[in-house]
Amino acid sequence: MRTKPAVLDLIVATGFVAALMAGCAPPDSAPEPEVGSSFGTTPGSGGALLFQGARLILGDGNVIEDGALLVEGDRILSVGRTGEVSAPVGATSIDLAGKTVIPALIDAHAHLGYERYTSWGSQNYSRENLIDHLDRYAYYGFGAVFSAGSDPDDLAIELQQAQRDGDVDGARFLFAAGMAPPGQGPNNQFLRHALAIADETGMTVLRGAATEAEGRAHVREVAAKEIPFIKIWVDDRGGSQEKRSSMRPVTPISRSSFISRPHRTCRTCSKLVSQGFCTVVSARR
Repeated sequence: MRTKPAVLDLIVATGFVAALMAGCAPPDSAPEPEVGSSFGTTPGSGGALLFQGARLILGDGNVIEDGALLVEGDRILSVGRTGEVSAPVGATSIDLAGKTVIPALIDAHAHLGYERYTSWGSQNYSRENLIDHLDRYAYYGFGAVFSAGSDPDDLAIELQQAQRDGDVDGARFLFAAGMAPPGQGPNNQFLRHALAIADETGMTVLRGAATEAEGRAHVREVAAKEIPFIKIWVDDRGGSQEKRSSMRPVTPISRSSFISRPHRTCRTCSKLVSQGFCTVVSARR
């Protein structure tokens, strides 16, 4: 086995795991990897890497001091203590003594595509800028990021497919369809930029719902596109926007339109989370 000195610091080690997050999970039919054992086929002798000596913080909260991590390609094959993880002949061993490796981080609320290095706004929004954001998230150790209700549907769907096809890297891109009373939702500055993106792309960013019937129609439309999340703005922005009582999460429109409708169409609503100024409906098969 070839041995290389440690050249990774904490942030690089963290970023390494984040970059691999999308490939770490085994296929649906494969068992979860167990600590101290490997899953799948035995790695070949050409590209396997054995990281040893690090403090490993696992996703379930357990900690392995002096841990070992066997990686080949985009798969973590085995996790355990140093000396307990077997590596194939020809694998490269990398010493991570004194380092810490953690699971990839997840940003659960962001608005991607608007920010550039020296400015913020719709003028920056593009597929290329979204990819740049995802790459930067991965560099800093994030495996996934959730963009909440501010992206053009069709562009976001296409970008997700490009990631599944392996054409786009970076942190895994998740997004929600946006919904609010007509002409409202984000604060006024943000709203202006979101509407500008909708005009420029000809795609839907925000859906206005003033009645239960409109809410149901929008949910059906979102479900037909297989978008699993809807973000609903429910605040009045400190009195700067009119808040329709039918949009509040405790009233019949949100219960019947945004929960029961996905259940009766194609997906089952699993969670309704009040975030103070918005509500996120999560639906899954």
